[in-house]
Amino acid sequence: MLGKTHIVNSIAITAIPLTNNIIDTQYAIILFLVAIGSLIPDIDEPNSIIGRKLKFLSYPINIFFGHRTITHNLILFTALAIFFYTKEYTYLLALNIGILLHILQDSITYQGIKNGLFPIRRLGYNFVLFPRAFRFAVGSITEHIIFMFSVMFILFVIYKQIVLI
Repeated sequence: MLGKTHIVNSIAITAIPLTNNIIDTQYAIILFLVAIGSLIPDIDEPNSIIGRKLKFLSYPINIFFGHRTITHNLILFTALAIFFYTKEYTYLLALNIGILLHILQDSITYQGIKNGLFPIRRLGYNFVLFPRAFRFAVGSITEHIIFMFSVMFILFVIYKQIVLI
C-alpha cells in the first residue's frame, strides 16, 4: 500500500472507538503515534515517505534485507505489542499498533509479506491474509477506494466529535 493509505487506514481503524465518545488530548496523541507507526515498516523502501527522510537507514536495510522482510515481521511486532501492553507503555503500544496495522494492510496486497511469520515459518514464503482473488495491487483503483472509504470514515468521526460537543 501507499504511505498515505497506510496513514489514513490506520487512523480510521484506531478511531473506531471514537464514534460514540469525545476525543481528548491523549487519544489525539495516540492517533498521531499510530499514524507515525503505520509508516515505520516501510523504512526498508528508499522511495517511501519515511525512507526519503531517513535514507541513511533506508538504503542499508533495503540492500541487506530487501523490501517487506525484516521490518514487516508479524511475530516480532506482536511480541513487542504484548510487552508494551503488559508494561503499560501506552505511547509505545500506539506506535507498535500502527506498525502492526501496516503489516496487516500489506498482507492483503498481491505481493504480501516475505517471511512475515519468521521464525515460525521457513524462509522463502509470502504471508498473505486472503486468497489472491481478494487481494489488490499497490496503487490500484481498489487501494484508492479503500483510501476514500477511510477518509470518509475519519470525516464521519470528526463530524460526530463536533455533534457530541
